[in-house]
Amino acid sequence: MLLDMRMPQVDGIEVLRQTRLQRSNLPVVMVSALSAQEQVARAMTQGACAYLIKPFDAALLKQVVERCFGPASEV
Repeated sequence: MLLDMRMPQVDGIEVLRQTRLQRSNLPVVMVSALSAQEQVARAMTQGACAYLIKPFDAALLKQVVERCFGPASEV
C-alpha cells in the first residue's frame, strides 16, 4: 500500500494503525512532503516499510517498492 500522511478526514498514521489491525503483514510505504523526524519515526514504529519524502523520482519509488513488495513482474 502506498499511503500519504495527509489525507482528508484522517491522517496516514491512523490508516496505517488500522491497516495493521486487519492485515499485519501488508507492506506499507508512507509518502509525505513533510520530513519531520518524529513523523518518520511514528510511521516506522507503526510498521511502515519505508517513508518517502515528496517529491521523489520514479526510480526511487521503484527501488522502494521492490524492496518492500518484491520485484515487479513485467506486464
